[in-house]
Amino acid sequence: MNAKHFPEVIMCNPQSVPLVRERLLGEAVVVELSGEVDACSAPRLSSYLDSLSDQSEPDVVVDLRKVTFIDCSGLSVLVRLRNRVCARSGRVRLVCSDPRTLKTLHLTRLSGHFPILADPPDSSRSVDQV
Repeated sequence: MNAKHFPEVIMCNPQSVPLVRERLLGEAVVVELSGEVDACSAPRLSSYLDSLSDQSEPDVVVDLRKVTFIDCSGLSVLVRLRNRVCARSGRVRLVCSDPRTLKTLHLTRLSGHFPILADPPDSSRSVDQV
């Protein structure tokens, strides 16, 4: 019996794509994510974050407080951002207070590679939606 192989298709729920808001705080870019950060949203989010890490000494704060779900694809996006920013002598900080997300960061040992803030820095200069 011949088995037919079909490429794996990932069905994306339009509501699972996270909302991304950006604001400037001095030289830092604060990226506020809300919704699900998963295999469906990771490629677009990674491309967006790559554009933020193209400059010399980027300073990026990723606010995860409104993220309802993050999978290994989402974690990979954060690691990619960190690697790109560190290669350019910058820094990445995460804002996270959700116990599930914090547990995920601790279990994957990523909490040791990112400074994790309970609250985001304040005094924004501008807010945009992506």
